[in-house]
Amino acid sequence: MRLYLIGCGRSGTTILEHLFDSFQDIDIIYGEIVWSILANKNDVVVKRWWDAGGTGESENWNEQIFKTINDLNISVLNIIRNPFDVLTSKIKDRSHYHIKPERYINSLNYITTEEKNLKDYHIIMYDEIVTNPDKIQKKVVEWYNLKIKYLWSEFPIDVDLEQKKDPRWLAMTKIRPLSPDVIGRWKRNEEDVEYLQRLIEKYPMLIEFSKKYWSDYSFEKDL
Repeated sequence: MRLYLIGCGRSGTTILEHLFDSFQDIDIIYGEIVWSILANKNDVVVKRWWDAGGTGESENWNEQIFKTINDLNISVLNIIRNPFDVLTSKIKDRSHYHIKPERYINSLNYITTEEKNLKDYHIIMYDEIVTNPDKIQKKVVEWYNLKIKYLWSEFPIDVDLEQKKDPRWLAMTKIRPLSPDVIGRWKRNEEDVEYLQRLIEKYPMLIEFSKKYWSDYSFEKDL
């Protein structure tokens, strides 16, 4: 298995990467890495270098790259998270919102291209991981024929990134435990709600995305 994890920033790519430690006989190369490193490796999981194609913010995967990924039997797993949680997410000790709406919209718009061109492509929902982790882990086992060391619901609390030799430890230090409490935190913050209202007025497609991928989650009533 050669697995490339992709997804917009603040969508759970890092925690998903570390969740793969729950499986036997695979190697995780921690950090943000270009997909081509997988060409000469087997049973390896790596996380994308960037969103929407993984090669750069403005450089989407082209037809030749899709062909190479398919020829190398690289599997691509895309994690997506509802727009309002992503767009109101902040990095610790920083006051500004981390993800610009254009970046998020680009990553979701690109899903159709990925689905059309990639031979082995799956989507996983961050919201489902934190609400029903073992059910989603079972799906991953079926997709990639993996063997479980421990359940995702038993994911260690406060993973120490420095100890794991994860190069992002200077910025993040620890990963939070899985918890459904992270869903919809913006609803309790007036500043976040007002910010999202302005975004929806400018980018009405955010509501369409929410209806398409989170049909049971009503955002309008909270705005």
